[in-house]
Amino acid sequence: MKTSSPVTPLVNLLHAARRQIGLAIVQLQWKLRALTEESRTRQISADQIRNSIANARSGAARSGAPGPVDADAAREGRTEDWIRRALTRFPYWVSGHRLLAEIALAHDDIATVYASAQAILQLEPTSREAQLLLGKVLLRKGSAREAIQVLDQARHQNVNSIDAITVECLREIGAAHMLLGDNARAREVLEALPAEARDPASVAALQYVRAKELNPQE
Repeated sequence: MKTSSPVTPLVNLLHAARRQIGLAIVQLQWKLRALTEESRTRQISADQIRNSIANARSGAARSGAPGPVDADAAREGRTEDWIRRALTRFPYWVSGHRLLAEIALAHDDIATVYASAQAILQLEPTSREAQLLLGKVLLRKGSAREAIQVLDQARHQNVNSIDAITVECLREIGAAHMLLGDNARAREVLEALPAEARDPASVAALQYVRAKELNPQE
């Protein structure tokens, strides 16, 4: 019988904190991307897009929590429903699969994230974004070793610089090594993050693994 690692609650807490912090921002990005795509086919004016984003910001500020992106999105049946309907008509719309995966990840809908990542990889076999999504899914399912393999593939496709995807890969790989109890390797990976890319969760994780290396019994 598998026993829960003492690191597991911390890893879960780090993921939960990261999801909560980014959820409101991600929702605004969903609407902007969805409206931008929609404007190409329905010729929505730039003013409509700006007004919709402004409404979303003011709504988030008033509520302090994610909800319907704005009144227009509520009438249309929410952004996620709109994307799902669009993908039934345009299954080769890679950006749509990415958007749906982001929404699903924010709501911890792992099955949808996995399906979206696989759909992207069918269309773009070397997509680093899809590999990152797949790695996140594997890690949340507890398959840390498999997650590291997939995330390393995404990371090593760009060896000349540290971009946003590389940063996310390093964070997830660090969490995976923590889940495996390999604090030394987790520290090495997290220390590879540039100082400006170390969010509060990464800083907390780095402090934890350093402390565990100094006092393994604690």
